[in-house]
Amino acid sequence: MRNARWQWIIVFIIILITAGLVGFTVRRKTITVNKGNRQAVYLTNGQVYFGYLGDPNATYVALRDPFYPQSEQTGSNARRTITLNPLGETYTTENVMYINQKQILHFENLADNSKVNTAINNFKDTTTSPSPSIATTPSPTPTSTPLN
Repeated sequence: MRNARWQWIIVFIIILITAGLVGFTVRRKTITVNKGNRQAVYLTNGQVYFGYLGDPNATYVALRDPFYPQSEQTGSNARRTITLNPLGETYTTENVMYINQKQILHFENLADNSKVNTAINNFKDTTTSPSPSIATTPSPTPTSTPLN
């Protein structure tokens, strides 16, 4: 009789542990990415990138159309200007950045009217996409946009 009691206690503990693991897994996967908006992705090394985040549960998370901020101090009045630069422009990459999930601290869905979205949209509106042919002279397109 005593043995049967311990068996029921062990079964009950196993059920509790299993329910807890299932609940943790389900809750972990309910992270939502607003696919229509850009996200700010904060990394463990202190960097932040802006772009369209893929599945945050993947081992390597895709960030499409990535931009990164660059801070500059201008003039003697110590005014700081932050510009947003497209990540793959220098090397003409696929415009996708893959980030190890373990390097992501957190991300935030950006609002449509945020300063970051506005600056990136203005940059995209004023920049023409490169032609498929190889140019022999550099085009005078802007490489960054101020975030003011």
